[in-house]
Amino acid sequence: MSNLKELLAWVAGGPGAGVLAYWLLEHVGALKALAPEAKRYVAFALSGGLAALAWYLSVVCGFVPAPEPTVVGWLDALVGVILLAVTTNQVTHARLVLAKREAYADGAAAK
Repeated sequence: MSNLKELLAWVAGGPGAGVLAYWLLEHVGALKALAPEAKRYVAFALSGGLAALAWYLSVVCGFVPAPEPTVVGWLDALVGVILLAVTTNQVTHARLVLAKREAYADGAAAK
């Protein structure tokens, strides 16, 4: 990523929010210590919050057009961003976390 616009687009509209959420869960002590089920819900919240913040900053910086100047317009756009982030979060979970479990299970089965 070469600039702020690309970084915000990656977090708000691509895989960035999910990747960042799982990175935080793996590297921040308090988050790392959470039970698996709690981590799942925290990952949802982190992904949605990071994506919403990145999208809002993109709007403020003029990188993306602002939604309709109504409460419904802003909520509609924000819900879309959050739902995309949570969906991407689940794909990231399947790709990173479940892949580790399968690799561990395969290694344990080979012994």
